[in-house]
Amino acid sequence: MRKHLFKLVAIVIAVLMLSSAIACSAVNNNPLIGKVGDVKIYYSMYSSNLSNYYYALQQGQMDGKTVHALIKNQLINYGVTLNRVHELGLEDKLTDEDRAEIQEKIQESLDSAISGYKVDESITDEDAIYEAKLEQFKAALKKNGSSFKKYMDDLEKDVTEGHLLDMLRKIEDDTITLSDDDAYKYFEDQYEKDKEAYDIEHIDEFYTAYNKYLTDSGIIPFSIPDGVFLVNHLLVKYTTQDETSGSGSSAKTEHPKVPDGGLDGEYGVFDKDAKEKIDEVITALDSGTLTVEEFQKLIDELGEDEGVQSEITEGEDKRDAGLYHDTGYVMHEELISKYTDGFGYAAMKAHDGKDWEPKKEEDKDDKDKDSDKSTDDKDTGKDSDKDSEEEEAKDYKLVYYTIKDADGQDKTVVKVETNYGVHFVFVNEDLASGKITFERSDDDKIWSNIKEYRLKELQDNHYNDAVKEWTADTKINMRDKYIDQIGVALGIIS
Repeated sequence: MRKHLFKLVAIVIAVLMLSSAIACSAVNNNPLIGKVGDVKIYYSMYSSNLSNYYYALQQGQMDGKTVHALIKNQLINYGVTLNRVHELGLEDKLTDEDRAEIQEKIQESLDSAISGYKVDESITDEDAIYEAKLEQFKAALKKNGSSFKKYMDDLEKDVTEGHLLDMLRKIEDDTITLSDDDAYKYFEDQYEKDKEAYDIEHIDEFYTAYNKYLTDSGIIPFSIPDGVFLVNHLLVKYTTQDETSGSGSSAKTEHPKVPDGGLDGEYGVFDKDAKEKIDEVITALDSGTLTVEEFQKLIDELGEDEGVQSEITEGEDKRDAGLYHDTGYVMHEELISKYTDGFGYAAMKAHDGKDWEPKKEEDKDDKDKDSDKSTDDKDTGKDSDKDSEEEEAKDYKLVYYTIKDADGQDKTVVKVETNYGVHFVFVNEDLASGKITFERSDDDKIWSNIKEYRLKELQDNHYNDAVKEWTADTKINMRDKYIDQIGVALGIIS
């Protein structure tokens, strides 16, 4: 880690030194490094793209040679697509609505750029505060050898180009259509692949894919393994958590003092307000008549996990709905480790009953035991058996309650304490295993998801093919040797 950090610092310093050297040149402060069609590519574009990879370079996730090659390809793609914009004359097709949208984005970018500046507390008028921040921003630009005019010119250019490239993409996307029959045929064909890709042996891959579906960022897996369910909870967080210093055998944990009227916890403490929340939830659960719908309202009112809270559209507490509000989180016996210690344990108890316990190591499949990759403690060995026994022996001090579902049937709620605070956990829904089912109706969420992401896949493929064609038809003149010299000077390549 330290080695990567030193390398990152060296790269940043090199960028600054090279930029300064170029700026001091009387010839050119931003040399041309290539031309793609009628689009000129400059050094500043390379350094700007490089900044996107600082973290990956720091963490050792990518090597300099790969990053250098990626940036060169990105600059060519940028030139090719912008050249296509020029060929189609899209600048002349900007409408008043387009221009208004561009100006709005420019203003949003400027507002974001100056938002971090502080002003004197004596300034209270919003317009005056904005102007004071803007003046600080202008002064910072001037100090760094630039100007507000140049900044705004560059910003307008970037935002306008981005809008034009979006227009180009929409033109290409609109050429691709997907019929319901084709979408369903894709589902039938892909199901057999998903059945293998998302079986119980690939539960982690299923977990990732299904979470993308739940958060509207991916297509639903067409096959669901046995034993998967969705779990929801009401969380009351610690007001102050334990503080741990050091590591390993020298680690020391300092437990905070319990506030007046508050409550002591396993890994922290709750103040009076937090304790009152917990007491209110327990009182409601103790009544024995609480429904799932009523408990969901308590989650919205008292819960502190934003991921499962509902939307509030007005007032000081205005917020967006949590990504998992309608569903809860993906859970399975093999996914317990994905969550904080105790949460998954409580979820499994709520799902399978009080008698459920994690599988012992010796109960796992022989295939898992004999696997070549089972050399770590998780899979085999005495250390693993010991860890498993310790995990079973741990007392999570669970408390069980019952609420009623829509049909009047009992549903278990399990109270558990983790390093976040107190959770009241319940099963929101069991996912039927095997091939997913849906109605071929636009009102059906699953069917709409399948059509949306299949169409997007087709559009992505089409656009990538179009860019390849444009690239083949575009005159590209990149100063590769010079660009490589820049990479060497920045320490990216050798």
